[in-house]
Amino acid sequence: MAAITVSSTLVNNGPVMARYTALNVARAVYDFKSFGVSTSTSLCIQMVPVPNGARIMDMWILTSGSWGAGSFSVGDSSSTARFVTAATSLSTGALVTRLTAPGGAGYLVSLTASDINSFDTIDVTFAGAITSTLTGSLQMAVYYTMDPNAGV
Repeated sequence: MAAITVSSTLVNNGPVMARYTALNVARAVYDFKSFGVSTSTSLCIQMVPVPNGARIMDMWILTSGSWGAGSFSVGDSSSTARFVTAATSLSTGALVTRLTAPGGAGYLVSLTASDINSFDTIDVTFAGAITSTLTGSLQMAVYYTMDPNAGV
């Protein structure tokens, strides 16, 4: 995990997670100005909570603002690049990124503490020459189904 970890409002407010076997969508926005946190290479943002037993089907990440020449990856508490590799470069303006890492699509969230309220977070971790700025935002949507055989 990075030196500085912050959470989106969706995570902070005690996540309400859909647990349908059909397609579920969780969406969060992280606005750097309203949270008062600058981007840096040591920053990890816990964006979207996903429940134990969720099977990740797809996701998208939208960045806006001026970031410099750095990059970001998208992962979870076990692997920082499980869904989007660190090669995803940032640039000025909007950038839309989809789930790109092999093995990310179809990944089953399996936690040891498997009660009904257990969840992991989908995290964005920054690397490279990130411009330290209080402008810009991240938006993320995660599409998942609940695995009926996950034992939750």
